[in-house]
Amino acid sequence: MVVNVDLLEPFLPLISDNYTYYIYYGGRGAGKSEGIAEALILLSTQQQHRILCIREVQNTISESVKTTLENWINKLDLNDFFKITKDEIIGANGSKFIFKGMQTYNAVNIKSIANITITWIEEGEAFSK
Repeated sequence: MVVNVDLLEPFLPLISDNYTYYIYYGGRGAGKSEGIAEALILLSTQQQHRILCIREVQNTISESVKTTLENWINKLDLNDFFKITKDEIIGANGSKFIFKGMQTYNAVNIKSIANITITWIEEGEAFSK
């Protein structure tokens, strides 16, 4: 599937380069979550990915980046490609977004989630060691 968009320049490496780690810094409202969400939606339409979206504290799915991803699916008119469930977002090509909070998991639990190709750590500065 080809989707034509104008991804903001700071986020182009997410879809065009092949680095192991990307770290985005900026204050509240800097657009980090929006840019990353858009890039991940685009990537997940191009090839199958299992994307783990985690944050330190996530009491409910509504505290995750799920709503941001859903908004980009709507903005990019990809509602026919993605199935949005209560707990996951699943692409027609088998891509899947999984949402977890570290307060109910630890490094061992998270590592045991199989076949993750991309991990998005939201609000990484709040993570404990």
